[in-house]
Amino acid sequence: MTSTYGLNLFDTLRLWAYRNVGNYGDELTFIEATTDQADYLNDGHLYGRTPKQLDDLAVSVACWTWSRRSDMQMYPWL
Repeated sequence: MTSTYGLNLFDTLRLWAYRNVGNYGDELTFIEATTDQADYLNDGHLYGRTPKQLDDLAVSVACWTWSRRSDMQMYPWL
């Protein structure tokens, strides 16, 4: 496992979060969906992250994206 894999997982999850944040009505549901997406990406691409690493990454990405969700509306190409 190299840092490149971590970056790819982070970038892929981050882009997913940007594109999907508007589909959720509350932060907890969005965090759960982001965690599910992180699990899916990890399984499908063999990033090799532990469940704790995935949870930490997903919560971080989800909370950051949720706190800036109104900004995401300004960038429809995301």
